[in-house]
This record gives sequence, C-alpha cells and structure tokens, in this order.
Amino acid sequence: MISQTQAQLILDERRVISETPISRKRISLYKDNRLQTGINEYNSITGFEEIMLAGAAAESIQLDNRFTYLVLPTEGAVNCITIVDQTTVTAGQACVISARNTSELVLENPFKDYLVAVLVITVLNPYPSNMAGVYTYNNVNEHINNLVPVLPDPGQYNKNILAVALGLFTGRGEAIYAPVQNIPTATTFFVLQGAFEVDGRLLHQGDTLVVWDASHIEIEALSNRAMLLLLETTLTKFSETHYLY
Repeated sequence: MISQTQAQLILDERRVISETPISRKRISLYKDNRLQTGINEYNSITGFEEIMLAGAAAESIQLDNRFTYLVLPTEGAVNCITIVDQTTVTAGQACVISARNTSELVLENPFKDYLVAVLVITVLNPYPSNMAGVYTYNNVNEHINNLVPVLPDPGQYNKNILAVALGLFTGRGEAIYAPVQNIPTATTFFVLQGAFEVDGRLLHQGDTLVVWDASHIEIEALSNRAMLLLLETTLTKFSETHYLY
C-alpha cells in the first residue's frame, strides 16, 4: 500500500506511563498537544487512556460534562460505578457515559486475583446529557478480517462520534474503511495486539495512527490474531487536551 493521505503517527514509546504501589498502570496517548489537522481544527477525541487494574483495585475518574466517556474492557471485566448506578462491563461490551454535572466514575476490578485492562476514551460532547448505557457487540472471533461495529449508532450518544469498530485479523487479512465524506473527520486506529500496515504505515501493538482527508483507508494485518480499534470522529475548534488524572 502507498500512503497518500495526511496522518499523524503516535508510537507506543511516546506514551506516558504511571504506576502506583498497588500495580495499577495508566497510559496516556496524548502526551503532547492534540492532533491539529488544520487551522483551528482538532480531533474530537480529547483523551485516550489504557488502564490496568490489579486485583480488587479501583480507579476514580472525575467526569466532565463537556465530554462523553467510552469504556471498553480489553481483558476481563470492570465495574462501572457512578453516583446513580453500578454495572459490570466485560470484554465484548462497551459502556458509554456522560453527565450534565461534574461527578465521579469509579472503575473497579471485580476479581481479587487477576489483572484487568480497560480503555477509557473521552470525546468532546456538544450536547451534554445524563446518560449511561452498555452495549454488547458481535463476537470478533466470528467475524475475522472484518471491522465489527462496537456501537451500532454512536451518534445517539454523541454527535461527534461517527463510528467505533473493532477488528480481529489473520496474518495478511485485509479490510478497507471508507470515512464519511461530507464533513471534516479524523479516523483514529489503535493497535491492541499484533502488527498492521494501515494507510501504508507500519503499526505495532500500542501504536496509534490518526488519518484525515481520506476517501478510503486500507488495512492489512502483518501477524496472526492482530486486533485493531477504530474510531471516526468529527473535527472541532475545541483545542484543550483532557486527561483523566
């Protein structure tokens, strides 16, 4: 594949790592300023955190009413606890949370003897609301070499989120993603495991690629059981980076 699009590559080695005495690890993918694709245009994704929780450990996150929070367990399960509700979200499910007023979200490992891993992605929300929902998406093991929608209609949660998808690939498995064309968008790829060539660029586990101004994006796995997360979001004038800590 020959790359002809505009893109920014964020290598795994650039991520900020923080560990606590109880073995919790938090990783921010936005160490520097958020992606700026043009004059005063920014990716609507304002934070991208990978969190590992030790057995029975918990992590508190202050919810900001300017953002929607997407919680995606990648290993095990996590209890999502808010001021009004508590639910357990497992790998294969996504939890979407937003709040009109500042409040707290607690992520808790329900297992005493096992680590769990979860992605927490924050996206600028133009219409704040009180909302929390859990969605079970199709098993990626039954849809090899395809991008499986994680949320069937993400716009109902946040108008800035156009697509969220997860794909499990065999070695040399291929797919093509076609971004929305009638509005300015950015498509973010995060490699959960294995290696890929996306839009002509080599990505390894933990790497992130953000592509914009593309009519289509070619994806090819370079290892067996390689897994990739995709998010397409609108561009925005909002320039602030939002960290969970």
